[in-house]
Amino acid sequence: DRSRVGIYFAKTEAKILLGGLSIMSKGLNIPPGEARHRVKAKCEPLPGDVNALAVYPHMHLIGREMKVYAETPDGKQLPMVWVKDWDFNWQGSYIFARPLRIPKGSIIRVEAEYDNSENNPANPNSPPKRVSWGEETADEMCLLTCVLITDTMDDLRQVVKMRDGRLGAAPPGGRASPTSTP
Repeated sequence: DRSRVGIYFAKTEAKILLGGLSIMSKGLNIPPGEARHRVKAKCEPLPGDVNALAVYPHMHLIGREMKVYAETPDGKQLPMVWVKDWDFNWQGSYIFARPLRIPKGSIIRVEAEYDNSENNPANPNSPPKRVSWGEETADEMCLLTCVLITDTMDDLRQVVKMRDGRLGAAPPGGRASPTSTP
C-alpha cells in the first residue's frame, strides 16, 4: 500500500462555505400492489437567498420518479431536477451548470412516485409487501439533499437551524433530519 494523505491549511479564512439542506418524508407507507403511490415533502421557507449548486435525489428499488422544484414567494416554479424513470443504479449528484439562485421565502418541494406492484421488475418482493422508510435496499426512502451556498455566514447559520435544514451523511451544514410533510 502506497497511500498518502496530504492536508493543506489555508493562510486565510474561507470566504465561501458549502452548506446543505435535506428534505425527506420518513413516514413512507407504500401498500403492496400500489403501482403509482405518490409522496410529497418540502422544506420550510428559506430564511435567506441561496445559490443551489447540486441536488442528490435518493430512492431505492421501487422508486419510479422524483421531481424537485423551488416555489418562490411570488408563485414561480424553479425546476431543480426531474428524474422521470428512476434507476437505483443511477443515483448520485446532479450538478447545475450555473448555480440556481433561489430567493428568500422560497420552498423546495419534492414529489416522488413509487411502483410497489408485481409489474415492477425492480421490486425486490414477490409477491409485493408493504414498504416503509429504512436503510436497507429493500426498504425505501424519499430524500433530497441540496448543496448550497449563501450570501453571508449568518444566512448559512439560519439554513442550518431550519427544522428541515438537517443533514445526515450529506455535505456539511447540519444534523439528522426529521420527517417533512407537504
